[in-house]
Amino acid sequence: MYERKGKFVIDDKKTDNPYHEHLYLSEESGLFQEPNLNDDNNSKTYTLECWDDPRISAGSSVQIKSKIITGLFRVKSVKHTHQNNYEMEVIVYGKGK
Repeated sequence: MYERKGKFVIDDKKTDNPYHEHLYLSEESGLFQEPNLNDDNNSKTYTLECWDDPRISAGSSVQIKSKIITGLFRVKSVKHTHQNNYEMEVIVYGKGK
C-alpha cells in the first residue's frame, strides 16, 4: 500500500507499470551512489539518492541499473528536497534481477 498524489493505493502487483511511465535511474541518469538495502520485517526495499525528477512519485515503476540491483522496481515513497540542490530520496521494492 502506498500514497500517490493524496490517495491511498493497494498494490495488487498484477501489472508492472499501472501508470504507463517509462522512467530509468542509473549513474548516467541521476543516481548519486549505489542503492542501500533496507531489510525490515522480511520486506526488502532499497533507498536511492538521486537528482530530483518530479515525474517520480509513489507507485511509479522505474527501471534501475546499478552494480548491486538491476531491473524493474515499484516506488514505495519519494522525498523531494529543494534546498541547496534539487535531490530526492526514493525507496523502491520489487524483485529486479
